[in-house]
Parts: sequence; C-alpha cells; structure tokens
Amino acid sequence: MCFSKKHLSRRAVFHPYFYRKRKFLFYSESEINADPSKKIPYGYAFVVDKDAPIFFIAPGGGYCMVCISYEGAFIAEELNRRGINAFVLNYRVGENAHAPNPQEDMASLIKYVFANKEKFGIARDDYSVLGFSAGGHLVASFATENVGYKSFGLPKPRAAVLCYPVLTMGENTHRESMLKLTDGDETLRDAYSVEKHADNYPPCFIWYCADDKCVPPINSDDLYRALKEKGIPVKLCAYKKGGHGLGLGYHSEAAGWMDEMTAFLKDYIY
Repeated sequence: MCFSKKHLSRRAVFHPYFYRKRKFLFYSESEINADPSKKIPYGYAFVVDKDAPIFFIAPGGGYCMVCISYEGAFIAEELNRRGINAFVLNYRVGENAHAPNPQEDMASLIKYVFANKEKFGIARDDYSVLGFSAGGHLVASFATENVGYKSFGLPKPRAAVLCYPVLTMGENTHRESMLKLTDGDETLRDAYSVEKHADNYPPCFIWYCADDKCVPPINSDDLYRALKEKGIPVKLCAYKKGGHGLGLGYHSEAAGWMDEMTAFLKDYIY
C-alpha cells in the first residue's frame, strides 16, 4: 500500500482523462520491439516555465505498482505552484521490476525529455530527482555513481529528495521491494544498497515519520550518517507521527515537508 486514506484531501482523486494531454511515451518503437516490457513505462509532463528547475519524480508502490496520482501527479502540481517543472515517471514493476529496469526507465525518461526540450517548453540542462518509498529507492540509487546516472551517461542530479524511502537492500530493507528488484541476489543487493555507495552524492533532503511500520526509518538514518561523514549537504526531517505513504502529508505533522525541502535546496536547484 502506498498511501494512507486519512491523509487524502478532498481533491485527491485521480482522473486520467484530465491528465491525458500530459502523458507521453519515451521508448522508441525499435526499443519496444526488442524488449516488449518497454511498452509499459510512460511519463507525465508538468511544465510552468522554460527556465524553471526540473524535478523527475518516481512514485512509490513497493516495485509492485506505481502510485502515479498521490505520489506523482499531485506532487508535480505542488511543485508547479512553487515555480518548479516536473516530470512523473511510470516505471516497470512486478515481474518486470528486476534491476536495472526501473533505473533504466528513469534514465530513458530524462534523456527523452532533454532531447525534446522544445516540445516540452524547457530550456535547462540540469535536473533533480524526487521519489517516495520504493520510488525513493529508485531515485536514491539513480543518484549513485555505481548503478545510477553515470552508468547511463547522464550528469549527476543537482539534488535528491527522498520521501520515506527504501534505501538499503540489506538487513533493514523493505523485503517486498528488495525481492522485486534483486530477486535476493547478493551482488545486486550490495550494489543497490544506497548507503554503501554515497561517494560524490548530490545534496540530499530526506524525510520520514518515526512511526512508519512499512519501511524502517533506519534506512534514512543510515544514509544520513553516511552523507554527513562524507561532508555532503544533507537534511533529515523526522516527524513523530504519520506512518507511511503520506504524499504531500495533508493533515499530518509532515504537512510542511515541501516547505522544508525547497528552503534547504534553494541554493542547489536554482
């Protein structure tokens, strides 16, 4: 489960019809013919200004599903209200989630967007990443050099925003996410344990709720310590109550997380 009903606002109902003009595919026909699973991913574009900062968003869902509305479209709309462009990724999950497929989807989305800047009405060449839960792991691992941006020939993100994220594939992992991504392979579990590969990491904002029963908060604590030890700019907001799957955090102690995030990262993303 990727959201808590008590945190839903009255407007938190996703109507694909209203977003249909924002939706686009980013894999080519030849790529899909070579790997039919690539017909699954797509993106949503939320652009407010050609010179605005850009975030690529990965919603959560345990690598079993993608919470494209509550942790995707609604987040993008809030970023738009703050003068930030956003692109939401629907990535491969379930039987198609094995590494590196979700990370490849993120890389392909980014490449497609930057290859079509005129189409999307953007001018910048830099970007940041933001993700929730398993999507937090997707973008957190994408921000590493070993299995992320560098291996796909992309520049480092300007910042990474990790919302109640899965981060380790080790002892304290979210087991379902780990199995979908790595199938328990020890080499992959090590490669995708983000806290072990934090060298040259971008500035990072992390938040979670201490009463999260889905993803152990120690995931975030361990990465926070690793980044602090390496002198990498990082801020961790640990809210006492709220559980897991809050999205924007309506009606919870975490309701101000995006204010905290934009204030902390303003010197890095603009």
